[in-house]
Amino acid sequence: MGIKTHQILARYSAGISELKKNPMAVIEQGRGEPVAILNRNEPVFYAIPAENFESLMGILKKKKESRSDFFFGETTVSEDFTVSGMKLADANLIGRMHNKQFFTRQLNRMLGKCANNEFNLIAETTEELDELLSVIDLNEIGIVEIKQEEEADQYMKYMDEESRLYQLHCELVLDQGRVRITASHWYGTRGSTQEELISRHFTALIAHGLTSRTVLFKGNDCVDGFSRKGPMSIKEKNGPN
Repeated sequence: MGIKTHQILARYSAGISELKKNPMAVIEQGRGEPVAILNRNEPVFYAIPAENFESLMGILKKKKESRSDFFFGETTVSEDFTVSGMKLADANLIGRMHNKQFFTRQLNRMLGKCANNEFNLIAETTEELDELLSVIDLNEIGIVEIKQEEEADQYMKYMDEESRLYQLHCELVLDQGRVRITASHWYGTRGSTQEELISRHFTALIAHGLTSRTVLFKGNDCVDGFSRKGPMSIKEKNGPN
């Protein structure tokens, strides 16, 4: 029967008795490198300086916050791994290099990989939404949801409820999940109607004929744009000219 050996992954080592006697001397012995702490000549743990440990945790966090996809490239990932996303401008650039059907299939594939079947695209300009709708297969969009979230500013809670500003985002519902589009300049008041919000922020939905598939949510409640026949377009709601 062979003798069991243990690999020591450090240039410096010290016994537990040495560590108990003078912990700081053991750390200083490593000169900034890890020190293997041994018990009966077997490593039981490694001691490293605090600043080195902090640097290591920073590297691991960055690794967790990014994930590479063969089609979309580097995407950001939330700490709980539930939301993945990228800049909308970068997604549009990729979309322009492929036909609409293939690009949409890749979006659906990405949605299938995400924990909550949600892919987040961050817009910097309103025009970026129009460009996305130019490179995606519109026939694959089930509905479009405009959602009103919490107050855009913490000081808004001191204002009259009807005057408070609420952050907006837009979701394109595809076969495998939701493409969630956010922009810091999209907002509305509690009393804003679907027509007002589309006219102010989401004119691309009109240009691409998607208003008939658009609904407005305030919190979890669908408050506008939906009838027994399905979502109504602005033209349908206003009636014939």
